[in-house]
Amino acid sequence: MPKNKIIMTVVVVVTVPVLVLLLAKCSKKQVPKPEPTAVPAVTQETANPVTTPASLAASTRAKKAEAKDADTFNVKDFEFKVSEDKTVFEVVKKGEVIMTKEAGDKESFTLSGDSVDKSLPEIGTDLTGDGKPDMVLKTRSEKDSCSTIYSIFTIEQDLELLAEVKGLEEGITFKDLNGDRSQELIGRDCTFLDWWAALGEAPAPVVVLSYLEGSGYVMADELMRADPPDTADLQAKADKAKGKPISYIWKNMLDLIYSGNGDDAWKFYDMAEWNDDWEVEMQEDEADRGKGSKEEYLEAFKEHLSTSPYWKKIKKMNGWEFTEMMM
Repeated sequence: MPKNKIIMTVVVVVTVPVLVLLLAKCSKKQVPKPEPTAVPAVTQETANPVTTPASLAASTRAKKAEAKDADTFNVKDFEFKVSEDKTVFEVVKKGEVIMTKEAGDKESFTLSGDSVDKSLPEIGTDLTGDGKPDMVLKTRSEKDSCSTIYSIFTIEQDLELLAEVKGLEEGITFKDLNGDRSQELIGRDCTFLDWWAALGEAPAPVVVLSYLEGSGYVMADELMRADPPDTADLQAKADKAKGKPISYIWKNMLDLIYSGNGDDAWKFYDMAEWNDDWEVEMQEDEADRGKGSKEEYLEAFKEHLSTSPYWKKIKKMNGWEFTEMMM
């Protein structure tokens, strides 16, 4: 091969790789690295907000914080709300407020199914056996537990108030006692809580109420009845009265009366030996002590019993309808 051709071939072989390397180097210099793009902040003014894990977490926290403002329950088209401070009850139907109720002085609201008060039935429970969901709104008063009001509503096309129950010690329960699919209301009559008894020892006999359409909740005496006690048992309880507060006497008498054994209550009272200390409990003013006899205190008991909201039913249950107990 001629010398000139050999030189040209070498030049070409050497030059081509060098050119390739130079072009690659220049290419890297001419195309800059893309700068990292900042994610736009999510605001009300952002036209197309970008959802990120951080913004999603913030949104979830906001929803949880908002949920703390009220206890909210949904049934059918209704939304039931109680404010965080328990002083405002609100009902919303399809986005429209149809009822707002504000608590009175020293009052607060609790809805059935509230996380704090488990004694009330879950909202939406059928309480009356008619196949419709119901709810209970408790209006609690700080004055005393017996000032609590239980409002029972049925939830259908409209919200209907079925009944309001008053005069019961706080802490009612609902239970179907006779298998008729309607739940009875079980509570305690407050009539004797403020009558001649030491604080915390005042008796409150159990009452069972059934829902009666058109009348609300009425005393179900047939579910309260109990077999009459044995005379020996009565005497044993009377003997235990020695050294006990007067509330022991009232409690045993009321338990007998509210179970349809009223005449046995009078027998029990006769059996119990009168304790002079009981008079001290009943008469705060010393000047009034010694002025009453055991018989007179029994008459006072009967008179106070007649102030019970269930008195008419109590008379009938004990067969006192046409006797001297017509107070």
